[in-house]
Amino acid sequence: MQGLAFCAFVPLAAAAPLLAAHSPAVDDLDQRELAYWKGRMATAATLRETLGQGALDVLVAWSPWAEAQGYDAHIEPQGRVVLYLPDDARGAGKELERVERTADAVEELLFGPPKSRADGVPPRPFVDAPAVMIHTRDEGEYRVLLEHAATLEPSLASWVPYGQTLTGFTLVKPLASGWAAKAAQRVEWKAENEVVHRLTSLLLLRQYGEVPYWLLAGTSWHVELEQCKDIYCFPYRDEFVWATEHTAWPKELKALFRDGRSEFVSGLCAWKRGTFDAARSKEAFGLARFAAAREGALAKLLADFSELRRTDGVRHFEDGTWELILGWEPDIDQSRAILRRHLGDTFEADAIAEFIGKAPKAKRR
Repeated sequence: MQGLAFCAFVPLAAAAPLLAAHSPAVDDLDQRELAYWKGRMATAATLRETLGQGALDVLVAWSPWAEAQGYDAHIEPQGRVVLYLPDDARGAGKELERVERTADAVEELLFGPPKSRADGVPPRPFVDAPAVMIHTRDEGEYRVLLEHAATLEPSLASWVPYGQTLTGFTLVKPLASGWAAKAAQRVEWKAENEVVHRLTSLLLLRQYGEVPYWLLAGTSWHVELEQCKDIYCFPYRDEFVWATEHTAWPKELKALFRDGRSEFVSGLCAWKRGTFDAARSKEAFGLARFAAAREGALAKLLADFSELRRTDGVRHFEDGTWELILGWEPDIDQSRAILRRHLGDTFEADAIAEFIGKAPKAKRR
C-alpha cells in the first residue's frame, strides 16, 4: 500500500470570514440550502443560527468547489465536522455515523465521558469552526480540490503541484483533509481507516492547533487501531506494506527494544514532519498509547505543547505584530520537560517496560 499524505503547517488562525469573497449578498445567502444536517437540507440562515457564523463561513468557503464538482455537504450532528461526499454517493448516513463515532471517541480519549465533564462538553476548541473531510471520486477531482484549497489559503499555491501527485492531504489552514477514493498509487486501502486516522488528526488540530508531528501522528494511529483494529493509513509512506504489518505494530514496537536501549524520545524529536520513518512511527504510536492509558495525561500533553508553540514558536516584530514560525518544533529539552511533567520522571523507562511487556499496563479508558 502507498499511503501518501500531506500535512501543510501554515500560520493558524480561527476561521476567517469568507462571506464577501465566496458568496452572494447576505440576504440572498440566507435562503440558500447549503448542507444536509440531521437528515434534512438546511438553509444558511438556519445554520448560522444553530451552529454559528464559523460553521457558515466554512460551508460558504467550500461551496464553489462543491457545486462545480457535484458534491454535497453533510454536517455531523454535533456540528464538529463537515463531510463532503459525491452527490451520487450511497451510504452517506453510514459515513456520518463513522465520523460521529470517531469524534466521540477522540473527545472521550481526551476529556473522558460526557458525564464526567463539568458541563458535558469539551473545552472550547482552538479553531471555533468545524473540520472539513472531503472524499473525492478520483484523482482528477482531487487535483481540482487542491486548487480550490489554494484559493482559500494562498500560501499553498507553490505546494499544490506537488500535492497533486499524492493521494491525500491534511491541512491546518484551511482546516481540512481530503483524499482520492480511486488512485493508481493505491494498492491496499480501507476507507474506514482513512476517515478515522485523518479525522483524529483534524480534531486534534482543531482543539489544540499545531503540536509536534510525532504526537499528532502517534495519537491518530492509536485511535485508528482502537477503532478499526488495524492500521492502513500511513501518511508520507511510499513503500510496500506487508499484509501482516496492519495488525502487528504492538509486536513490532516490542521488537524495536530487544537491544535493551533505554532512550527513544530524542529520535522522535528529530523526526522531520512530512516524512515516514518506520521505527519512529511505531515509537510515536507507543508513546501516545502509553499516555492515553494514564488518566488525563494525553490532553495535558497536547495542551502544553500547544501553549509552547504559541509562546516560543513565534516571531515578534517591532510594530508589535507577530507570526508563527513555519516548521518550528520544540527541542528535546522542552519536550522531555513536558513529558516528565505529565508522565513522570521515569516515563521513558516506564514506557519501554510497557512496550516489551515487563510492566503492568494501566487501565485504558
